[in-house]
Amino acid sequence: MALKSVFLRALAILLLCLTLTCSITHATPSITTPNPLRANQEIQLTIDYKPDDALRTRFDSYRVFLALTPPGRGTGAACWLSGRQRLATTQVAVAIPADAAPDRSQVRISTGLFAKGGAAARTSGYSYGPGATLVGANGTWSRRELDGWTVGDAEEMPCRALGCARGCYERYYTGDRSRYSADDASEKEADDCAD
Repeated sequence: MALKSVFLRALAILLLCLTLTCSITHATPSITTPNPLRANQEIQLTIDYKPDDALRTRFDSYRVFLALTPPGRGTGAACWLSGRQRLATTQVAVAIPADAAPDRSQVRISTGLFAKGGAAARTSGYSYGPGATLVGANGTWSRRELDGWTVGDAEEMPCRALGCARGCYERYYTGDRSRYSADDASEKEADDCAD
């Protein structure tokens, strides 16, 4: 009897894991990019969410981001390359501004899903494509980025504004990470400049 109970529990856990895996698999897109990626040139991306009915009940569109990896830091979405794309859209043309990162930087294309209902301004997390080398770029990492801070909010930052925002944050960045707060004058000045 005890063996039957253990078997049924194991079977239930296995079925739960399979259910979760299938749900996650359908929400992870296939992202295909050329390598290298050339700055200031139109790049054709293939992004396929393979939307099924379960995905379509929760999400209706996605946004394309540029993910950067400053030296010694983790990879994260830094800015958006393309606004809302319908879930069924698989071909997206984007251009990465030359000042988005230094030449020969490793970058990734990232996507985030928008919840169905239209008004949401933020995506529900990020999926990342394979790494690629950005060539023809001329950006410079800011002290802020090298210290592990982001330059603005990727959800609100179009990539065409990243170089300008980086300049603002560089101008007002104090290097004192312990001082950061919403009331910090240098952070407010940088935020105002970047807006």
